[in-house]
Amino acid sequence: MDEQTKTNLGNEGIWIRLIYMVLLGLAYGVAEAIWVVVVLFQWLAALVTGQVNQLLHEFGANLSRYIYEIVRFQTFNSEQKPFPFSDWPDQATGVTPWSGGQADEAPKPPSMSEPDGNGAERDPQAPNPSASQPGEIDENKS
Repeated sequence: MDEQTKTNLGNEGIWIRLIYMVLLGLAYGVAEAIWVVVVLFQWLAALVTGQVNQLLHEFGANLSRYIYEIVRFQTFNSEQKPFPFSDWPDQATGVTPWSGGQADEAPKPPSMSEPDGNGAERDPQAPNPSASQPGEIDENKS
């Protein structure tokens, strides 16, 4: 065996990571089973009421984020350990036709002949003032 391999085998960090990976693999299995239950309940809610259960909708969004975080850690794409070693993901859910809102659609760009909101037609050569610049956070988007 060469020196690099011996050094790697003696690296305590990689062995500790294996323990985290095994524990998170078990958490992934539990999360997957919960995901199946959420899917079934949401389908039944949509079938009966025409809308999904809002609490399950939010939980499902956070559960999917949690599964994503586990997979990223397991595949060495992140060093951030997921829950229970860090906070539970808490993200806002999108509005869908099933959640009682409008469908997720990208906003349509204004037509070249549409008024700009002040009654004047928009100049096709002028930059769109409602478009955010690269790297800029658009506070109007949810």
